[in-house]
Amino acid sequence: MLNQLKSEARPTPGPPARGAHAILLVDDSEDDAELVRRALSRGGLSCDIVRVDDAPLFRLALEARSWDLVIADYSQPTFGALAVLELLHQMDVDLPCVVISGVAGEDRAVETMRAGAKDFVPKDRLQRLVPVVQRELDEGVLRRERARVWREEREHDRRMHEASASLFELLRSGDFASGNAISVYRTLSELVARALDVDRVSMWMFEADRTVFRCVESFDFLANEHASGQAYEIAENPDYFRALEFSRYVEAHDECGDPRQQEGIARPGEASTQLDAAIRFRGDMVGALCVDHIGAARRWRGDEHVFVGSIADLLALVIEGNERRRAEELLRESEVRYRELWQYALDGMFTLDGQARITSANEAGMMLLQRPAGAILGRRLMDFLVPTEVPDAMQAYAGLLLDPPVPADSLSLTMLRPNGSRVHVEATAQRIDRSDAVVQVLAIVRDVSHRRQLEGQLQQSQKMEAIGRLAGGVAHDFNNLLTAIIGYSQIASIRPDMPAAAVVDLKEITSAAHRAAALTRQLLAFSRRQVLEPRVLNVNAAVSGIELLLRRLIGEDVQLVTDLDPEIAHVLADPSQLEQVILNLAVNARDAMPEGGRLVLRTRMAARIDRGALVGTETTPGPFVVLEVVDGGVGMDEETRSHVFEPFFTTKSAGTGLGLSTVYGIVQQSGGGLALTSEPGVGSTFSVYLPIAAGNIDEHAPTSAPVGATGHESIMLVEDDDRVRALASRILRLAGYTVMEASEPTLAIGDADRANHAIDLVVTDLVLPSMTGRELVKRLQVDRPKLRALFISGYRQEPEAHGTGEAFLPKPFTPEALTTAVRAVLDA
Repeated sequence: MLNQLKSEARPTPGPPARGAHAILLVDDSEDDAELVRRALSRGGLSCDIVRVDDAPLFRLALEARSWDLVIADYSQPTFGALAVLELLHQMDVDLPCVVISGVAGEDRAVETMRAGAKDFVPKDRLQRLVPVVQRELDEGVLRRERARVWREEREHDRRMHEASASLFELLRSGDFASGNAISVYRTLSELVARALDVDRVSMWMFEADRTVFRCVESFDFLANEHASGQAYEIAENPDYFRALEFSRYVEAHDECGDPRQQEGIARPGEASTQLDAAIRFRGDMVGALCVDHIGAARRWRGDEHVFVGSIADLLALVIEGNERRRAEELLRESEVRYRELWQYALDGMFTLDGQARITSANEAGMMLLQRPAGAILGRRLMDFLVPTEVPDAMQAYAGLLLDPPVPADSLSLTMLRPNGSRVHVEATAQRIDRSDAVVQVLAIVRDVSHRRQLEGQLQQSQKMEAIGRLAGGVAHDFNNLLTAIIGYSQIASIRPDMPAAAVVDLKEITSAAHRAAALTRQLLAFSRRQVLEPRVLNVNAAVSGIELLLRRLIGEDVQLVTDLDPEIAHVLADPSQLEQVILNLAVNARDAMPEGGRLVLRTRMAARIDRGALVGTETTPGPFVVLEVVDGGVGMDEETRSHVFEPFFTTKSAGTGLGLSTVYGIVQQSGGGLALTSEPGVGSTFSVYLPIAAGNIDEHAPTSAPVGATGHESIMLVEDDDRVRALASRILRLAGYTVMEASEPTLAIGDADRANHAIDLVVTDLVLPSMTGRELVKRLQVDRPKLRALFISGYRQEPEAHGTGEAFLPKPFTPEALTTAVRAVLDA
């Protein structure tokens, strides 16, 4: 279908290169599509790009094959980027979408990001498309891997759950009770193959003289065929049978470790992973249950071992049941085995009467509820649910009591334990009709708390990412306003005709604006758009360097203890931002100990992040250097822990609620991870995971120009915000410079070409309407190779430019900071 789609829309592209990324491009212009292809190709990305230009073709493309990424043009006349995002939402397709546009604008960018786009790239800045696409492809790999693991866990749980129910029914069937061995062998082989998703299950028995091992049942899952009769001489394979004789299991994870391969029982290439369980009756080995997986090596799980062993025990009963003279003994033994299977099942199992009262419970059920049998029997199973879920459970149960019964779907429920804690479970129930007409229902309850925890971590990560994008956008706009407020306030305060009382008021305005600027810096840190200056450093040195300040900050009633591992590796981080992380965590710990206590700063190495306490998602493989901040304070409950890293959330009577959100942003931007463990009354442990870095420690710190510098040079000022441009122009003119102003790049280029004097410096915003500030500087430097540049911005949108030697001044800035930065660039 996809080839037909391509041929109808435009010439069919050749087959994708091996390892090429599949990208679906929504654009009505083949010329623009070619620009996108060239941009990605120049960036080193191997991509298979298919272009469509309307909704029907887009829908067919999504149905025809899988894609790694969608790139959509914002301004298509009938099927623009917003329509693409809406259709992806309607089709419930989890596919990242990057929007490109011929016209830049923050309003368009915000609109598309709110609609679900991952990023917004103007067409005149397609060089930004490469890192954006690479980022989304990398995140897509992680997202698909998490989804694959989650699906495999779900599928495994489903198969084992169905197998438990089927096994229970088999134990109560007439074939099992009567000793119909052939029927039971076939049923069990199919049940094991489906439960473990393996290629072949076979059952082998010794002949009377114990010199021959004969196959009594072999089920080929893929071919859906049963066979029997194959035999082997015991003397020809002594190692394999000796292993079965003295072990519960014989298993191998590849052909090299399979003793059957080495002795010729299995042909080479026939099975690469095996799990065989000895069948024993009254202590003697009488046969074996063999499970074979063909293909890639496979590790057998613990519950699979238990399951195969239980089936092997059950087969021992079936073997003996084949002898009619021992039918009565077989029945007694089957009841014992049934009780063992019931008692040692991994899922909680309960039998209920017509009023939903518990008549029996296995060991797993009592462990699930954390109550002994005496506290469970005779009570309704619904009594152990949270009250809001009882009506749905009772409705499903009532359907099972009807004639004929209405099958109940699996229910996601929450059970209460004696200590008040909750456990998330999935429950299924089915009616069991007995010959004495007594109504009985079997309920199987599985603990899915770990799976729910993984789902919760994914949802929390997505929520924090969305909040971060919003916070970064707010900080960007706010920084332009603060630049004007701070600058004009300081200029007005030094006017000779300004009344003294007004000067005092202006200083208060400036002070308030600086406090607001501090808040925006924390928002930028949380949204991971803060400008970082990473260096190779030692975390122990950072802790030791700030230790004296910490002791003064936390007060005398808090004891500060450092436990620093001298063997830790180096990390790549911004020294000032790392100190900010330590300060914020220490202050948070101090506030959690109002009566004083013990605060521990500890460093250590770790191979991986503690997944159970992980905040957000792990994006960097280990090993890590870990910085732990441990307090013995009041601790946090689950509800508080779920919100503690969100901006403006605080449990204090005073405070901004940005301390821990700033920590979160800095750690994530540094490529690390963050873990939190806390319990009410016990205290909290914050663990910062930083990836290790190669190289030596960077001892050099950047230098700055003299404060309050002036000059006489000629400066080209390019800024699209009118207030900021007017302020910067006024500051530079007061400092003695000749200033040429432009609101956008094309005007700046024209003014520069018409200028009858040399231009010494360009001061430009990084984000401009028709091209970036860096592109503007490159255009101007074609005819003026010695032209220097100072970039300004509310936040750094192009982090790859940082560290290349280019001068950068973040907004908001003071008049003094601007003149100092200009002088430093001119004198460099």
